Amino acid sequence: MSTVRDARRDGTGQGAVPDATTPAAAAVHGGRVESSSQSYQLFPWRRSGRTITWSNATEDLSESDGNRQQHVRWALVPDTVELVREAFAAWEAVTDLDFREVADGPDSDIRIGLTGGGDSTGGILAYTTSWSQGADAVESVIAVDFDAVAQLDRTGSWTPTHIYNIALHEIGHAIGLDDSQVQGAVMHSAYDVSTTTRLALHQDDLDGVKAIYSRSNRGSSSPPAPVPSAPVVPLGDLSVQPGPAGGSGTVEGNGQDYFSFDLTASSGVRFELRNLTADADLYLLSVEDSSTTVLAQSVRAGTAVDTITRTLGAGSYYVRIDAYADGPVDYQLHVTTPPADGQTRHTAAPLGDLTDLASPRTFSDTVHRDTNDKDYRRFTLTDRRTMRFELSALTADADLFLEDSSGELIARSSRYGTTDDTIVRTLGAGTYYVRVDAHAAGTIDYQLRLSRESSPPTPPPSPTEGQTRQTATDLGDLTTLASPRTFSDTVHRDTNDKDYRRFTLTDRRTMRFELSHLTADADLFLEDSDGTVLGRSAHFLTTDDTIVRTLDA
Repeated sequence: MSTVRDARRDGTGQGAVPDATTPAAAAVHGGRVESSSQSYQLFPWRRSGRTITWSNATEDLSESDGNRQQHVRWALVPDTVELVREAFAAWEAVTDLDFREVADGPDSDIRIGLTGGGDSTGGILAYTTSWSQGADAVESVIAVDFDAVAQLDRTGSWTPTHIYNIALHEIGHAIGLDDSQVQGAVMHSAYDVSTTTRLALHQDDLDGVKAIYSRSNRGSSSPPAPVPSAPVVPLGDLSVQPGPAGGSGTVEGNGQDYFSFDLTASSGVRFELRNLTADADLYLLSVEDSSTTVLAQSVRAGTAVDTITRTLGAGSYYVRIDAYADGPVDYQLHVTTPPADGQTRHTAAPLGDLTDLASPRTFSDTVHRDTNDKDYRRFTLTDRRTMRFELSALTADADLFLEDSSGELIARSSRYGTTDDTIVRTLGAGTYYVRVDAHAAGTIDYQLRLSRESSPPTPPPSPTEGQTRQTATDLGDLTTLASPRTFSDTVHRDTNDKDYRRFTLTDRRTMRFELSHLTADADLFLEDSDGTVLGRSAHFLTTDDTIVRTLDA
């Protein structure tokens, strides 16, 4: 069994850095396909129907398995998983591959998760390790280094744009593409850390993936398919539909069922494929002349509910149900034209201008992980204000997010279980979104309270308590530290949410930092004099955090 690792060195905050993949790595797998602009690793997945499963690596893969050293330690958080799903969908749209999300386990073809906190890779944002049997791929592991990614904007946080772009690149490696030297290509060997928009697949990427896989009628770049012949179940004009539409049926094994509908005006439409007796998938298709094109798809594994929510213009459309199981599959198709139901950014419930909000506003609502797993609310400010958002009365675990008008994450509160989540932020004039995400399975009731602080949060009572870098507690010169030093202290998320300590070294030393005896979840960071994160340990809940680093003077 052969192995190739993508050790991609993409950026350190100063711009692009040459790729660190060894030239010999691709040769492990034999022949290469040449194009006018790029060499592509001929490393395909050859499976029945070219179905490739992938999973969020909830199991620790950091232990050595024979001669395979894997470095995934933690699972992706829910909002990051959604970005990874979208990245897989982008590749699926231009290939005849069928990516299916499954529960994590050794049978998953591609497993993706986080590394860092002691495994940081010195500027490499992520890397993919793949194993082949003969000329065929049999397994890949994608490890995203959260320390390195968090350093991109030196805030210690991630942006959706960076995560999506990194996932898009690494999935390209996982399906067999080598790095490109073409500027602008997703598979380019270096990532521009100043990127603020999502990358689109470049013609160079398409040339490469086409050299390995043929393309089918998936996505907007795929050739159109003929309009289906009868039987097609008509749903009528959903623009004037007084209530839910759809129906129940049975699709034969490996067969397809079609429903048609029209819109005479732009409308938001939600499709749910549920009550499945076996695995089936849901597709939304547009109709133009005598052909159809796939606009969206939901291909959740097993009998999980498949959902598509889209705002569509006037026109004719089809919904297609594909049976993935060998035998007949019973199903129910539920179609609604929801008003501003807040389940997407486009349909976010408008709260208006909250600049002069005089008293708190409270909303009671429900999210469900398999259907409406997100609730969005949109508001505006015409002047700088300090806002407070509280998520309470939870019946199961849900998280609270605050985003700006472009979808970039400003703040997040994801306390465990039914513990209240709170965000307090001073915001400038603009448009913002507050989002509630279902983290646990099933229906989750919640209460969301929005209020305006009359004044900014109370500042730290003393400038010497180490709550900022400028007031960090000085530990002095630790170069000749003879015995361990231990400190007991307290942090509080709503007041002094950070504790800083400053030290110096006059010579190169290997230092160990341990955070223990926690009463709740807290994380440990090591920064240099410029504020760049050198190491991070973010073990779950009250597990000890440890950083070991060799540091220069």
